Amino acid sequence: MGTALVTILLITHSIFNWESANAIPLFAGSLLYFVGSFLVTVVRNVPLNDALARGDTKEGESLTLWKDYLSKWTIWNHIRTLASFAAMVLFILAL
Repeated sequence: MGTALVTILLITHSIFNWESANAIPLFAGSLLYFVGSFLVTVVRNVPLNDALARGDTKEGESLTLWKDYLSKWTIWNHIRTLASFAAMVLFILAL
């Protein structure tokens, strides 16, 4: 949660200092991290984890639940990874 808060502060800072040379990469990196990493985690991955945790492992449908979970979670995890990497590159450019 701390990193998400820092990115919101950096977005605000870059908006109020838009004339600065590093404002655009700082804004883009912060927004990309907040949306692509934090929000994807909160909106997609955590609900998938919670649904899997509620699943009954004794039922015959647990294999179907696991396969569905794995395919969806992996896609969203790749999105988080790519967004975090791109945000890192933009933060380095902002330095």
